[in-house]
Formats: sequence, structure tokens, C-alpha cells
Amino acid sequence: MPKEQEIALLEERAWLLEADLDSIRKRLEELKK
Repeated sequence: MPKEQEIALLEERAWLLEADLDSIRKRLEELKK
């Protein structure tokens, strides 16, 4: 696959993982209260 396509794919994956991580951290904070 072209480098540009791989970059776009990885950036999207990173964004999705960060969104997941954010919701996990928020949930953890709620549970620890």
C-alpha cells in the first residue's frame, strides 16, 4: 500500500484508540468516586 494510504490508516486508528482510551479513563474515574 502507498505510504500516504498507510499514514491515513494509522492516523485514523490512533484517533479511534485515543477516543476509546478517553472513555475508559472517564469510566475509571466514575468508578473510583
